[in-house]
Parts: sequence; C-alpha cells; structure tokens
Amino acid sequence: MKISAFLSCTFSDMFITLSLNKICDFGCRLSSQDPSEKLQFLHKWVLAHIQHSAEILNQPVIFTEFGLSDQKSGFSIQLRNEFNNIVYDQVYSSVLEGGAAGGALFWQFLHEEMADWNDGFGIFPTEPSSTTELIAAQSVRLKSASGARFTCPAIETTNTEEKHEHNITRILKRLHLWK
Repeated sequence: MKISAFLSCTFSDMFITLSLNKICDFGCRLSSQDPSEKLQFLHKWVLAHIQHSAEILNQPVIFTEFGLSDQKSGFSIQLRNEFNNIVYDQVYSSVLEGGAAGGALFWQFLHEEMADWNDGFGIFPTEPSSTTELIAAQSVRLKSASGARFTCPAIETTNTEEKHEHNITRILKRLHLWK
C-alpha cells in the first residue's frame, strides 16, 4: 500500500471513528523499508492525532509502544533517535501550546537481566547511549514545560512530610501499592 493512499484513507478517519466510539486507537504499522518514508509518515501521523484529539475529540492523546527494532535490516541508532525525536518534539510542542498531547511512552526499557525478553525494541537504561540520553532529556523538558499544568487532586496532600517524597512513591502509597 502506498503511503499517500494509506494517509488519505485511514489514518485520520480510523482514529476519529474509533475514538468517538470509545474504542482505543491502536495505531498502525508501516511496512515501507525506506527510512525517510517512515519518518515522513510518522511526522504526519503524530501531528494528525494531536490535532484531531484537540479539535474533534476534545480529549488528550498519549503515544505508546512506539519504536524501531534493532533486528530489522537498515536499523541504526541514529534512525531510532530520529524516529523517537519526531514523536518527542511534537509532544513537547503540543505541551508548550497547551495542546492535546499528554506524553509518549516508547517500547521498551529492559533491565539487563531481562535481555532474553528483548524483542528488538529493548533499551537498557543502565547502558549509556544516545537513546537513553534522548529519553532523559525529553523527561526533563516535559517536566519543565508542564509546570503545574499536570496535577492530580487525588494525590495532593497537605502533609509536609509527604510533600517532600518522590511523586511516584506518593502515588503508590495512595494506591496502597507501596508500604
């Protein structure tokens, strides 16, 4: 299937239709082997989902389980970083503008003891790489850009001791998943 046909027929209509009917949009898989086609498609796909989430659906969008497999021919770390940056840059721009994008969760961080589970998409945070630096940089810039925009009243507290605890620990404690 040619990209132009796919873009014009499905990537906008399907996302909107599934979302309006309360069915999750599980995205797509592009079979093209041309890296520049993949990157061009991804850019348009992410932008369309952010715009349609804001303008038509009036709901946030989170991009999850995206990435490139190091087991596919033509893979390079540079290409993976370009791929991730397309998602990260558009999410960041949307956050700065108060848009619909809420975040991006790539597939997948693995502990080195889980190397056997690596499906080609695994990134090992304990191994320094440009990809782990990219992921860390995105986290820092989203946190600084979002400021107080992202709050969760269910976990807010007036307890001064809890105010100094790490946010994740606070959430887990409130959900009774952390002692």
